[in-house]
Amino acid sequence: MSPAADENARQFRSIPQKWFRRYRELYYSSISQVDYNIGRILDALEDTNQRRNTLILFVSDHGDLLGDYGTIAKGLPYDSCTRIPCILSYPELIEPGEKVHEFVDLNDIMPTILDAAGIQISYKTTKLPGESLLTDTKKKNRNLQYVEYGSGIRRWISLRTQDYKYNYYYREGREELFNLTEDPSESRNLLFSSHNAEIIEIKNQMKEKLLEQERLWGPDGCLNDDDFVVLEDSGNQAPRLPSFPVFQDQIQDEREKSSMNNFMDEVLKCIENEPLVELEQLDLEQWQKEGGFQDKKIKDLLEKEKKLKSKHTTGDKNAD
Repeated sequence: MSPAADENARQFRSIPQKWFRRYRELYYSSISQVDYNIGRILDALEDTNQRRNTLILFVSDHGDLLGDYGTIAKGLPYDSCTRIPCILSYPELIEPGEKVHEFVDLNDIMPTILDAAGIQISYKTTKLPGESLLTDTKKKNRNLQYVEYGSGIRRWISLRTQDYKYNYYYREGREELFNLTEDPSESRNLLFSSHNAEIIEIKNQMKEKLLEQERLWGPDGCLNDDDFVVLEDSGNQAPRLPSFPVFQDQIQDEREKSSMNNFMDEVLKCIENEPLVELEQLDLEQWQKEGGFQDKKIKDLLEKEKKLKSKHTTGDKNAD
């Protein structure tokens, strides 16, 4: 397991498997909600006769591990996080149902939108990592994909082709190479105790291409002469901690602020029909330490939860 994967997994090793299943259920329900509301937008475009002249680009910035490799969320170079669909609809230029297996990334969004708007980019004078997906002049190499994440000791970079993926972790210079054709789940690192000359050659070729990408687009200090730097793990880096919403406190308009649910209200709304997880099972000490919630707020929240659960239990009995 890579250092990044191990660090992520350590946070979730004490979580019961039933919580992982619940996490996946909620993730899928979120996707259903997005799907429903995208449908509302498409219906509005049809109703206003704007569907045919509208470019629709549907994509996400990352996927979710959903329990893969014993962890959740994002932050790893595996396909669960980094291989996501990009859906384009533009009836004037794109045939319905067309599928393309070349790589695209978020850097292509801005040039694509400008192209659709009729704004030309001079790629000779403007250096961009992306390229319009609508152009007939294809200059970007879409047979490989460069992915980067983080900074400092937590930074990793990855290069993917249709057949292989090479990952480099700046922490301790760890490397991974996966044969995606034979091992699509990325479970066997070919560089682990491997002295196979063919494997080493594939690694070296992909590493050189990844070095080229890092020279072009990586932050300063990532390379030392013609190689990646190696950052030693001193064990002193700050651990990953839960984060709590802060944007509401930064809203200046009091009318807007007062019309929104605060964090505690949102928690109560989320657990109103929650069948599995109870608040007392969560790390409420961490809420106090990192979220700044005082004892009284936590106590009030637990009391409100009991009333909600009692109300729903009574309602269920009456329904029977």
